[in-house]
Amino acid sequence: MITRRKLISGILFAAIFSVGAVFAQDAADEAWKTLFIRALNLHTSKEYLQSEQTFVLAVHEAERFGLQDARVGTSLNVLGLVFRDEKKFAEAEAAYQRALVILEKAYGSESIDVGNVNFN
Repeated sequence: MITRRKLISGILFAAIFSVGAVFAQDAADEAWKTLFIRALNLHTSKEYLQSEQTFVLAVHEAERFGLQDARVGTSLNVLGLVFRDEKKFAEAEAAYQRALVILEKAYGSESIDVGNVNFN
């Protein structure tokens, strides 16, 4: 028989675990945002190699949310722009194609995000 004490302990454990998972996801999202913004700033400063390296890190961080997460698609799209500026056209095309598939699934083929990838 489950005692009231065990039941309350189980509920509290579940609540604490859920809150911990939310904080962990928030921390991962903040880590991705920090990398993404740093990479954008490097790109704006025309520090393409450092921007590329930081966007690769941002892609890996975004993949923690799932390989089809919109953050992965967004990171790949901008990484494609960096590759284009570096004259790495094959890499740019590969990044755009992967971003397009992800963003179409996330937002639909008529979304502005998908339009931006197609424009690139």
